Amino acid sequence: MLTRFAAAVVCIVTQQVFAESASLVGSWHADDGRTYYEVHFRPDHTFTLFARMSTRNPLLAVAQMGEEFGTWQIAGDRVVLESTEVSRKRQSHVSLRFRLTDGSLRLQRFYDTPRADTYRRLHLPVCAELRSAAHNTLDERTLIGRWRGHYRTHDAEFAFQPDRRVDFYSWDLGSRRKFSEATWRLRKDVVSMKAHQDDGHITWRILGVGRSCIVVSDRSDMSYTLQRIE
Repeated sequence: MLTRFAAAVVCIVTQQVFAESASLVGSWHADDGRTYYEVHFRPDHTFTLFARMSTRNPLLAVAQMGEEFGTWQIAGDRVVLESTEVSRKRQSHVSLRFRLTDGSLRLQRFYDTPRADTYRRLHLPVCAELRSAAHNTLDERTLIGRWRGHYRTHDAEFAFQPDRRVDFYSWDLGSRRKFSEATWRLRKDVVSMKAHQDDGHITWRILGVGRSCIVVSDRSDMSYTLQRIE
C-alpha cells in the first residue's frame, strides 16, 4: 500500500513537472523601460536569452547586446540554466525562481537575480508549407524583395535589391526606420551580408522555404521566420 502511494506521488510530481515544462516552452519578452529582455525556451530543453537597451530608454548609450544560450530544466519553483555567454564564452550554472500565471511569466533576472520581471508571450510567425532548403534550388531571385520578421529582439525588415544591395529597417517604434545597408550574396543556401558603415557581417543559412516565407539561422540555436511583403 505504501509503495503504491509513493509511486502515485512520484507520478503526480512528474506530471506537474511535464505540465510546467510544456507551459514554459515558447518565446517570452519583458521591457521595464530601461532594458528589454527576450528568452526562448525550446521543447528540446535548449534556450536562448537576449538582453539589450530598451527602445524606450531615455538614456543615449552604445551597449552590446547580452546573449546567453544553453539548456534548461525545471526543479521545483526554479528553472535551472546551464548557460554560455556568447561574447565571453563564459559558462555558468544559474537557478532562477519563476511563476506562471494567466499567460504571464514572472522570472528572476539572469544578470540581477534580486530582481524579477514579468514576461509576456511573444507570438512569432510560422512558415506554412515549409520545405527544406536542401530540396530546393535556390538562386538570387529567391531573396529579391522585402521580408519582414522578428530578428534578434527587433521587428525588422530586409529589402534585397537586384544590384546585391540590402537595406535594413526597424519597426520597433511603430514606423519603418532605416538603420543600415549592406551588400549581399547567395552561395548555395548561405546568405552573406557585409555592412557598408562598419565591419559588421551577417551570415544566414536558409533552413527552409515556403510559398511566401523563409526560415533562416544565424549559425546559433535560433531560427527566424521572415515573411515576404513585396
